[in-house]
Amino acid sequence: MSQFKKDPHIPFQCAFPLPEGPNGLRQFKVGVNSASLPNLTSPIFIPLSTVSITINSPNDIIRFMATIQSQTLFSSVSSTPLNGTVVGFRIRRIAPAATIQSVQNTDFDELTTTFTAFNKPGVGTFFYVLEGNLVRRTNPPNTLIEGIVSVILTAEEIALN
Repeated sequence: MSQFKKDPHIPFQCAFPLPEGPNGLRQFKVGVNSASLPNLTSPIFIPLSTVSITINSPNDIIRFMATIQSQTLFSSVSSTPLNGTVVGFRIRRIAPAATIQSVQNTDFDELTTTFTAFNKPGVGTFFYVLEGNLVRRTNPPNTLIEGIVSVILTAEEIALN
């Protein structure tokens, strides 16, 4: 195992890969974001980040955590009646194809969307993509765009008891 320098803010040595045990966290993966984070302008899903993970035990589960920071390019905070942009995000497994989790959130100006999802895919190497779309725009329809500012996607292999 390769050891990282001891960080004064972390009271323990970090080692990867994580040691295997009968239960608990087996591995931790960080997603790779799109080369340039996109603007959401339509209901068509656009990739934001991808992650792959290899599972060796059929009983292990994958816990995903996603955090997306976004903002409308034209604020609707002072609209009457109050009218927000609705954005959608989902985590999707490529093969075998499945939507793992899908969420929506309403943005009036700036927004942070955070969600957790779980998947028990079995044994093998699996590829997942975090995608976003614009579900509903505020008026006027052609002036509001949801800009993606930052994305963090992680996948953890967890061994069950």
